[in-house]
Amino acid sequence: MKRYIIEDNYGQDITAKVTLAVKNAEIRVIDENGTDITSKIQFKEIVIRHYEAGQRDAQAGFYDKWYRYNAKDGGYSYEKGWLSRKRTDVDYQIIEG
Repeated sequence: MKRYIIEDNYGQDITAKVTLAVKNAEIRVIDENGTDITSKIQFKEIVIRHYEAGQRDAQAGFYDKWYRYNAKDGGYSYEKGWLSRKRTDVDYQIIEG
């Protein structure tokens, strides 16, 4: 199971552990309890790759603004990942998007 940012029926962003499954040529979302919750949520974007990219970039010593201008979530996932690994002893290089 991977962690994704999803939007619930009330328009609230939540982070949930879910599994993606293909059933009848459609992607289905299965929660931690094995329940198909596809109809209860709407994906905003599968952002785990951006979150992990933010973590990698922070460890490597730079910040990439590309995610701010090109990601559907305005770089939110990248930023969260980047902040989770940001170090105070590093002078980060900014890459303009």
